[in-house]
Amino acid sequence: MCTINLVANCYHLVILPIIQVNAIITELKSDAVKDRHWKSLMKQLRVRWTLSELTLGHVWDVDVERNEKIIRDVLLVAQGERALEEFLRQVCLCSMKCAVIFYCSFILESVDEVLCLKKYLPSCMPSQYQNVSINIK
Repeated sequence: MCTINLVANCYHLVILPIIQVNAIITELKSDAVKDRHWKSLMKQLRVRWTLSELTLGHVWDVDVERNEKIIRDVLLVAQGERALEEFLRQVCLCSMKCAVIFYCSFILESVDEVLCLKKYLPSCMPSQYQNVSINIK
């Protein structure tokens, strides 16, 4: 009975916090976290890391559990910016599609108008026998 309590205490005091810290560190690997977010995180944690040489040990050294709020705040900003970027990208794509549809319909309407003119005013349309040549010397 004593060993079961010891294992349960070990789990709650040692293993569970490690699992929670690893979950936070995993979130730091997200594509949403850009260099500017890392710089903000380093400033708030008062550490100097070279991002190209950053290791898991460096992150563990800042006591992730104690600084969880700071890290989560930076993650929240990064994820919010990522969501906004995606939204704006979708809006731009939609706007571009609408513009293409508008211009295509404009062109088609113009073609219809030309065909109507050709039908009713054949004398106004250029003849296939009219050659316009421009000599550039």
